[in-house]
Parts: sequence; C-alpha cells; structure tokens
Amino acid sequence: MMSCHLVLMVLLAFQAPSGTDELNDGKIALAAHDYTKAADKFRAALGSAEEDATKLEALTQLAAVSRLLGHPDEAELALKQAAPLGIKLHGDTSLEVAAILSGLSGAQRALGKRKDAILSIESALRMREIHPTEKLVDFANDLFSAARIRIDLEDTRAAKDLLTRALGTCEKALPAESPQCLRMLDELAGILRVRSEYSEAEPLYMRALRLREAVDGPDAPDLIPTIDSLAYVYFGLGRYEDAEPMYRRLLSLWETSAGPDHPMVALTLDKMAEFYAAQERYAEAEPLVVRATTIRTNALIDSVKRGGRVFLQDLVGGAEVEGKKP
Repeated sequence: MMSCHLVLMVLLAFQAPSGTDELNDGKIALAAHDYTKAADKFRAALGSAEEDATKLEALTQLAAVSRLLGHPDEAELALKQAAPLGIKLHGDTSLEVAAILSGLSGAQRALGKRKDAILSIESALRMREIHPTEKLVDFANDLFSAARIRIDLEDTRAAKDLLTRALGTCEKALPAESPQCLRMLDELAGILRVRSEYSEAEPLYMRALRLREAVDGPDAPDLIPTIDSLAYVYFGLGRYEDAEPMYRRLLSLWETSAGPDHPMVALTLDKMAEFYAAQERYAEAEPLVVRATTIRTNALIDSVKRGGRVFLQDLVGGAEVEGKKP
C-alpha cells in the first residue's frame, strides 16, 4: 500500500504543468498553418496555466498567431499582458522583454498607433544596447523596424541614422548578400534618395547592384529596382554619362522580362525621354515618346476591343435567355 502511494506521489511530481498540453497542441497547429486552431489552443493554455513561464509562452504564441490571423488588436493585448510576466521572470533589461516589446511595437504599428509603436521599439532598443554583442540579427531588425516607424512619422533624419546602424549591425551577424542585409541596404539608399542626398546614395546602390549581380546574374529581373534607382541618382547628380547606360539597361531588362509592349516599358521610355530632354537631346527623346505613346494607344485599343467582346457576349447571352421564356 505504501509503495502505491509513493508511485502516485512520484507521478504527480513529474506531471506536466497545467496548460502544457494545450500549448504543445497549439504549436503543432501553428506548424500545420491551422492558425485558428492554434489560437484556440493558446487561449486554452493561458486559461489553465498556473506557472508564469507557461502563461508567458502562451501569451507570446497567441500574439504571434493573432498577427498571422490579421488581428493585431489581440496581439497587442496579449503582449501587454506578457510584458510584466517577462520582467518578473527575466528582469526589466532582458533580451526576452526586448523581444516582447519589439512584437508589441509591430502590433501597434499595424493598428496605426505610431507614437505608441516608436515608444515600444525604442524601449526594446535600450534593452538590446545593454547586450550589444548578443542576438545581433534581432538587434538589427529592431533598428530597422524603428527606422520604418520614423519614416511613417516623416522623420527621415532619425530614419537615416537608424538604418545606418541597422545595416552595420546586420553585417556583423550575417553575410552582406543576405536578404536581410540587402533589405536594409536598399532602405538606407532609398531614404538618402528621398532626402536628395544622391552622393551618399550612389555607392550604396552600386554595392546593392554588385551583390545582386553576384547572386542572381547580370540579366535577372530582380536587378530592375536597383538599376532604376541608380539611373535616377546619376540623373540627379548630373552624371549623364553614367546614367545613360543604366537607363538603356533598365529598358532592356523590362523588354526581356515583361515584353516590348508592357506598360512598364512605356514608363521607362518616358523616363529616358525626360533624361534626353533635360540635356536638350530632343532628336533622341522624340522617338521614345512616340514609342511610349504607341504602346499605350495599342493597349487602350485592345482594352476597348476586349470590353466590346464582353459586352456583346453578355448581350447575346441575355437575348438567348429572353428567347427561352414561355
């Protein structure tokens, strides 16, 4: 009899904490992309959990799946509840709390709460600055997120500084050609372009172009945005001899990837015509304008013809239905 009681006590001692089963079921559903089921399981785990660690994980998982379901309001509420638990378990300057605040900022930005979002992400960054050599990818991503919010707030000066830091931090953690670092390189170059700081933007675009050429090849459509921006920057700098081959390459890439009569070909022809006109090279600009106009005219005629055919089909179909009436 005594041995049975001992076995029972041992089993109880090793029993999984309340909420663990629901939490695991939620993770399985999340991995299977069944986000509604995952959210239900995480809510159930939160409702039955007794330990703070289980509650914290249920809240952070619920927040993540809520964002995937398009419910940033529920994500914000979950992360606001998670923050004090994170502080209690890990300390108020921990990377765990920084991650919670980073997620909270993302939810707030999705809700249009930009001022709340910047306060949350800046708090996360202060915590990460206490641990400057740890989780550098997360640090870089938070700097990038803060920059995007500053862009939303039209504070391009602060965005530029944050993006410079984000790129430097990313490149300490990952190869320069990694998608995350390239994204930050593009964004930094873009903000410099917006600020008309073309001399600073040009080497960044050239660097991005070299990286993409090495990865994708010289004729990849993925090069189009970088070449377009580089042509624009050279034009802005008055470096026409550098801009012209970029515009020609841009046109060739659009023609190859989308076809010679695509609307983006017409738009590129417009840009080239403006480029030549700015130099009073009107003889070179004129045929480009004519070609762009022809592309748009043909597209309009095709659209009218398609619309007419649809109209006739509807008309004939309606008449046939009318004819079948008793």
